[in-house]
Amino acid sequence: MFFRSLIVLIVTLCAMPDAYSSEQLTYEQERTRVLSMDAELRLQAVNEGLSFNTQTVLGKHFYNTVVMQTPGELSHFTIPQGALRTLRDTYPKYFLEHQILSNGLSQRSVVSRMQQLDELADQANTQQWPRLVRLATKRHVALLLSQGLYYRAIGRIRDVIPAGGEHTLSNPYDYSLDAIYHDLAMAYRNGGNLTQSLYYCNQLSQTLSFKAQSTALGDVCRSRTLTAQGNYTAALKTASEVLEFGREQQSGMLMAVANHAIAEAYFAMNNTALAEQFALSGLAGAERYPTLTEVPGAQLQLLLLQIAVAKADTDSAQRYLTQLRTSNKTPYAGINAAMLLQLEADIALLNNDTDQALTVYQQLQSQQRVVQDQQLQDTRVAGIDQPLQQQQNTLARIKQRNDTSRSRNLTILAMFTTTISIVCGIAVYRLYRHKTTIESFARLDQLTSVENRWFAMKAISHRLSHMDRANDKACVALLDIDRFKHINDRFGYETGDMLLAKIAKVLKYQLRREDVIGRYGGGEFILMLTGTALQDGLRKVDELRKAIEQQPMTDKDEDIALRFSCGLVEVSNSARFDDVIGVCDRLLTDAKKRGRNLTSYSELGPSHTADCA
Repeated sequence: MFFRSLIVLIVTLCAMPDAYSSEQLTYEQERTRVLSMDAELRLQAVNEGLSFNTQTVLGKHFYNTVVMQTPGELSHFTIPQGALRTLRDTYPKYFLEHQILSNGLSQRSVVSRMQQLDELADQANTQQWPRLVRLATKRHVALLLSQGLYYRAIGRIRDVIPAGGEHTLSNPYDYSLDAIYHDLAMAYRNGGNLTQSLYYCNQLSQTLSFKAQSTALGDVCRSRTLTAQGNYTAALKTASEVLEFGREQQSGMLMAVANHAIAEAYFAMNNTALAEQFALSGLAGAERYPTLTEVPGAQLQLLLLQIAVAKADTDSAQRYLTQLRTSNKTPYAGINAAMLLQLEADIALLNNDTDQALTVYQQLQSQQRVVQDQQLQDTRVAGIDQPLQQQQNTLARIKQRNDTSRSRNLTILAMFTTTISIVCGIAVYRLYRHKTTIESFARLDQLTSVENRWFAMKAISHRLSHMDRANDKACVALLDIDRFKHINDRFGYETGDMLLAKIAKVLKYQLRREDVIGRYGGGEFILMLTGTALQDGLRKVDELRKAIEQQPMTDKDEDIALRFSCGLVEVSNSARFDDVIGVCDRLLTDAKKRGRNLTSYSELGPSHTADCA
């Protein structure tokens, strides 16, 4: 009897590790099965009950990881500290997974969270848990992208490419190859290297070439990069094909991301109405798919925020900004934190709250300093430890040899003080230059170096609202380069950009200091000629037209004839900007219809057309 009991005990003890292993494997398979379902089916599965024993800490952990990726009003289990210690001691792999996921809910600074993710990735690597190394890297990359550190993100991604996960779509608890290629394409696109971005979009399509859905996601990626290149026709065609395919397949995921790409293209074309329509359609679909790569719900909210700012719809803009600020998914959606601050400042300016705008710009400046410090740390600090130690040793020997010489010590002190003064002076100068750069970024169009749309609109609106003196006149004009799209199509977008910059330079130097010039969008410029009556304004527009026509603007050996159409309005009393620009736009359209290279003008009454051919 004793030997029989002993044998049973030995067999039980030998079987226990297998039981633990079997339980973990079963839970892994159940989680994968549920997360592969459509959102509605997943919610139904959770409500009907999952095969996790939630009386145990491991069951609670797996249940929570499914609930985190399921839309709906679902509650998750709070795991007390005592249970977490049990999870750490009994299931260290899943305790580490819990720590990585908890990082996203932390209230600590982004820098601190990235440091913790680095440490967790090192622990996973030491334990040879490659999936968790990839999961920590995925979270770290998202935070880097949110800070605008695109090339640091690329470096982190490259470390895990050879160890990429299985070729599956968007496993939220791994960093699969399709997600890796998607993030590389986005990092290069936002970093300005559009050639590399297109390369990784193609890699995304080929990673799962036997799955049409992956090819479609690669096409959406290409569409967004084509929009960044300014090739809007190709971008819309590509994204529209994906949208149609998504409808045929009844795939809400594909329809959501395709709507996003289409809306982004229309917004870049200044068509806010269509951009908003497709963005809202995409958002409705994205809310049903919270596990998608790049969290498109947050991306679409950002686009709708930009559209609301462009339309001066401050209520909608504030609503979308609040949603992005309060969502714990925003830091992992690749949304640049500096961009959010810039948009918050734009909202404040639209509300004429200059104090709030100044406060936000100060936050933006601090944000840029943090990014700059992180870049310096990455590129230089790792290489200066050894030289720094050598310098310290040398100083110690010098001090020891000259310890008895008071005059030498005073000399060293003077040199040290001088060095500190120089360093402080350089630091102050760099801060001043950085402040100037931030102010320029907020005010100037980056391509043409004239005032951007928003700053020019605000300046003109302010002046129009204060025209109360007798005989106070001004002319407001919209200029549009004739056949500019034809120039882009024929000579390429690089030539088009070069010509825009050159035209802007000519216009800028033909105007006075008190005048306003800004790029209104595409090939359009907006002008305000301060203290100028209608006839003087027409003469000035003619001078600008002749100055541009006389410029040697060529592509290779072929001359490019540049002319513009113009809608010009004389304003003699206080007026709303929207009213004035609306008249300018109608006059510009009239000039285009009458044959281009014309100026249509008005005194806010019946319009006239001046033939300037």
